[in-house]
Amino acid sequence: MIIQLLVHLLRIRPGTVIKRSCNIGNFVEIKNSIIGDGTKINHLSYVGDATLGKEVNIGAGAITCNYDGVNKHKTIVRDNSLLVLVQCWWLQ
Repeated sequence: MIIQLLVHLLRIRPGTVIKRSCNIGNFVEIKNSIIGDGTKINHLSYVGDATLGKEVNIGAGAITCNYDGVNKHKTIVRDNSLLVLVQCWWLQ
């Protein structure tokens, strides 16, 4: 039952290589990418056409955008990097 649930919350598409000791969480989609050793993609993220180095941390809501309207380009994230989505809400 748990395995069936995880299939619905995580989508690994063709061309993806996930190396050792990675943490891939809920509502994550990965397409045509290499995920380096120890990398964390915890939840609510899309990684497409990318190479992520070792010990990279992808924060919630992060998306690799690499299409310029004509061509797709490879996204490269180096070892020990942090990729996050930052939203600021001003309260009045």
